[in-house]
Formats: sequence, C-alpha cells, structure tokens
Amino acid sequence: MKGELERRGFVGELRLEKSGKGPEKLRGYAAVFDVESQLWPGYFEVIKRGAFAKSIAGTKPIKALFNHDTGVVLGSTPKTLRLSEDQRGLRFEIELPATATVRDLVVEPIRRGDLSGVSFGFRAVDAPEMARPGGGLRRELREVELFEVSPVAFPAYAGTEVQLRAARRARDNLGSAQE
Repeated sequence: MKGELERRGFVGELRLEKSGKGPEKLRGYAAVFDVESQLWPGYFEVIKRGAFAKSIAGTKPIKALFNHDTGVVLGSTPKTLRLSEDQRGLRFEIELPATATVRDLVVEPIRRGDLSGVSFGFRAVDAPEMARPGGGLRRELREVELFEVSPVAFPAYAGTEVQLRAARRARDNLGSAQE
C-alpha cells in the first residue's frame, strides 16, 4: 500500500467556536496516536507520534474538505487550516467560510450532533507491517504524507480497491506470519 492514497477516520470530537465578528472555527482531532484499530479481521493499524510532522512542516498545502470532496474546500494551510501534533494526536483548526453551503452541509449537522466524524487522506511513507502479539498483522504508520483532513458523515475505513488489495495481501501474509 506504500505510495497509494488511503483514508482513515474515527468518531471524534468536533467543536464549533465563534468569537466576536471573526469566522466560525471548527476544531478537533483528525487522528489519535498509539491507539490500535482493526481495519479488517487479522489486520491492525496504529498511528505513531510524529507521523504527520514532515507534512505539517512542509510547504505543500494541505486541504480541509467536507467528506473528502474536493468540490467543498473548507480551508487550506497555511491561512485557514492550522494543523499540529500534540500528545494526543493530529489536531486541526479550520476557519470556516461564511457561506450558506458550509452552514447547511457542515455547521448545522455538527451543531445538531448528526456529524461527529473526522477523517484524513494520506500516503504512507514509512509504515512497516509486523506480526502482532495475539495474532494477525500490525501496521505502524510512522511517517505519512498528509493531503487532507475532513469532517465526515461516516468515519469508517473505505472499502476501495486499494484497501481490498491490501486486505488480500494481509490475509496472505497473515498465514505466513503465523507459521
């Protein structure tokens, strides 16, 4: 899966904040560190501290999208999207555009509690797989190239062809790792 676009998501905390006459801001975590997630039976993944550091420090713009949709851009580094790593994970803050579309698609569903997921799109740079104590394989995301963060309706692992190929490869490797 190295070099292929991937997405991960989780139900997280999204907070809307408005102070004075400034833009409404959406804050939360797009990823958490050192939490093992099962992507499919026998295949687990964990994001390590520092995995996003090079992307955040780099000069390539990173986008904030709605539901990974490039047609609904909510923000972009370095002006309207701020990203940082702390002890918990990849933290973000988006200065939301004051448009009816964003209010209807993003702000109101978050206020109502209907939208609480966050996801991120990336390419793995350093992500070794190893046998997992207790069985299965574990992939550690040590460095990723981050492209985007997105508030999403369904923060689940996407079942694209890329992930299906990876699942087949993991099942094949699982058999040899347990021998």
